[in-house]
Amino acid sequence: MTRIDDAFESAEDEFAHELETEYLELTDPKTRQRERIWQLVDGGLPFLVFYAGYQWRSVVVGAVAALAVAAVLAVVRLIRGERLIAVGFGAFSVALSSTIAVASGQGRGFFVTGLAFNTIALAITAGSLVIARPVTGQLAQRLGREQPTWRKEPKRYRTHQKMTAFWVLLWILHLAVLIPLFMISAVGAMTMLSTFVLKPSILLWLVITFAWGERSRRADADS
Repeated sequence: MTRIDDAFESAEDEFAHELETEYLELTDPKTRQRERIWQLVDGGLPFLVFYAGYQWRSVVVGAVAALAVAAVLAVVRLIRGERLIAVGFGAFSVALSSTIAVASGQGRGFFVTGLAFNTIALAITAGSLVIARPVTGQLAQRLGREQPTWRKEPKRYRTHQKMTAFWVLLWILHLAVLIPLFMISAVGAMTMLSTFVLKPSILLWLVITFAWGERSRRADADS
């Protein structure tokens, strides 16, 4: 169990630091414009290429094109110095999406992983509220942005309840739009949504959450 716990804690640390790095790059005046464009390309290009190939020829052509683009993006991300675990997750996600699409023979299969991701994220964030361990507080503590005693401090605990609920709302909104489109096989609409709305909204929520946390900590310290 110790090895499993250590592996889980290591993955949680990696995830927390990846989020912090993303936030810092998105808000740094020197890098924010470039980073926002890169995130749009990195998050959206595989979807756009898949849809183009799917419309032009078939699901297989779309899947192969998406895999090729994902491989190129993975190399670029490694050159940029991004963490291997983040690069691997992105490439694996596209590979899995492509595999499901080809196996099902349907374009909408490419979006199953997106549905699964949002569902799992909703379960984790909502579940953390149920067990009184808001996930934003756990991650903030990992980053040294919260004291280990934050759960015993009513103001800090309530703040993280609200911030975690803020993320629950995001996942619900995503699923509320994705599920109906998936059911009617609206591949084009899901492509546009995934490229220009879903990933950007996650980044927006990330920036808001970090700013919210910083502001609330200063306010609590002054009170």
